[in-house]
Amino acid sequence: MSESGVFLAGRGCRSSSGDCQAEADWLAAAWKFDTEGRPDVSFDGDGVYTSADPAGGTQLSTVFDAEATAGGYRMAGVALNAAPDLDAVIWALRPDGTPDPALYGGGPSVVADWAGAGSNDYVHALRTATGYTWLAGGVMSAGGTYDVAVWKVRDDGSPDAGFDGDGIWTFATGTQNDWADDLTLDDEGNLWLAGTVKDADFLPAAWKLDPNSGLVTGFGQGGWVTLPLLGGGTGMAYKILVGDTKASILGCVSGTFSTTAGVTPLAVAQNGTGGRLVVWRLEADGALDADFGADGAVTLPGEAACDPYAQPAAMALDDQGRYWIAGGVKSERGDYDLAVWRVLPSGELDPHFCGGGPCTFDNAAGGYGDDWGTAIALAEGAVYVGGWSWNGVRRAAVVWKLDLVDVAP
Repeated sequence: MSESGVFLAGRGCRSSSGDCQAEADWLAAAWKFDTEGRPDVSFDGDGVYTSADPAGGTQLSTVFDAEATAGGYRMAGVALNAAPDLDAVIWALRPDGTPDPALYGGGPSVVADWAGAGSNDYVHALRTATGYTWLAGGVMSAGGTYDVAVWKVRDDGSPDAGFDGDGIWTFATGTQNDWADDLTLDDEGNLWLAGTVKDADFLPAAWKLDPNSGLVTGFGQGGWVTLPLLGGGTGMAYKILVGDTKASILGCVSGTFSTTAGVTPLAVAQNGTGGRLVVWRLEADGALDADFGADGAVTLPGEAACDPYAQPAAMALDDQGRYWIAGGVKSERGDYDLAVWRVLPSGELDPHFCGGGPCTFDNAAGGYGDDWGTAIALAEGAVYVGGWSWNGVRRAAVVWKLDLVDVAP
């Protein structure tokens, strides 16, 4: 959200089918709306920017994270190359939706194979800084599994060799797939990551990294920590926010996961059943904050999907320290409705907000199909939620604007 309107990035569909469920159909896209909610035609001519095949393949490109900057917008995601394997991609757009010639070579920049030739490079998060960009995700090791990874990319698209010697840091946390889904920085310049570790089960995890010296040994078990499943059988961490000395992490726990394999280029996408969104809060040393929720965590009401790739969730903090969370919950009809929760700084569900929440909304595109929120922002007394709605024929990108109204419990 900015004074000029609303910017939303993610994926569209390259085929005429309209459902865009198959990863092969994903097409990297960004939308700009004016303050009245109409497409901003000053943005790439029609309010929509698309990027097909930036890595040279003929299927799959998607944006997973984006930031608005003083000079426009930066985006990060993945695309399939001709090999085919996954390449990390970063984009820089000017305010009018055209590629910024001063950044990343003036077009989509492929950030690939820094950790090894021919490997899958998967980027899910981006944070910008003066002169460079941080990326986080995972790279596929020689053993065929993902290791958590962080890249430091100069503004010309080249690796910053001052970071871990070659511009990329990788770490094999578990014995199988490990990856990061989000990245943030604290006031001391440390990098905090949220993601997933796979040994016997998928576990939500967090890492704390000093960019000059590696994992912070005083945090958790040598620089990383897994989070409790709170009665679930497996889980993942999606988002991380750091303020003062504490870190807040949004994720999901579930009773059952089934791995999508074979046709999916990501090869790590999961579909959970009976999932619940969770917020954990950590102390500076990685221990759970006992003053938050039930021994450091709060489980949000409503059955959600556990899938950070097709159905991610989002979290923001307001100036009162309250957590705003967007995602979805299963309705009585069996589809998903957009859901928004508000959690107090103590970890209690806010009784003044939809009776403890969530507030739910559906049918944005008609047809009473799935509605889901993937991004959330607070501005000028309103809440903006970005996501999508499925009407049974087409999946539409949607921005919801919600007024802030406190209700007596």
